[in-house]
Amino acid sequence: MFRDAPAGYDRETLIVAYLRHIAENTAADFWAWEAVGEIARGPSAEDAWDLVVTLVRRAPEEQLGRISVGPLEDMINEHGPELVEWIEGECQRDPRFKDALGRIWLTSGELPAEVEAKMVAASGGRIEILSGDEVPEDGSRPDT
Repeated sequence: MFRDAPAGYDRETLIVAYLRHIAENTAADFWAWEAVGEIARGPSAEDAWDLVVTLVRRAPEEQLGRISVGPLEDMINEHGPELVEWIEGECQRDPRFKDALGRIWLTSGELPAEVEAKMVAASGGRIEILSGDEVPEDGSRPDT
C-alpha cells in the first residue's frame, strides 16, 4: 500500500487524487502519483491501458503533457508491443490521445523497430526518437 493512500481507495479516488497532484503538487496526493506509475509499469497491460486512457481523457489541457511524459510513456515502454494496435486505433478515434502520444520520447532500440515505427506513425510523426546518449541524464525535457 502507498503511504498516505486512503484505506480501500477506488479507481475514481486514484484518478482524482492523481490529477490534483499533478496540477497542484499536493504532498497529500503523492501516493496517487506512485500508484499510477506502478500501474502504468505493472504486469497488466489492460489495467495500464484503462487507467492511462482515462487520464488522457480527463486531464485538463494544461496537464496533458504531464500525462504524456509520465504514465503514457511508462505504459508504452512497458507494454508497447502488446498495446500498439489499441494505441493506433485510439489515435484514429481521438485527436487528444494522438496529441498526447506525440509528446512522448522514445529511446531508439527500447521497443522492437516495427512497434517504434507504428508508434511514430500513430502520433503523426511527432514522437521524438532519441539515441541513448541523447537522453538528458537528469531526465529533463523542454515544456511539453
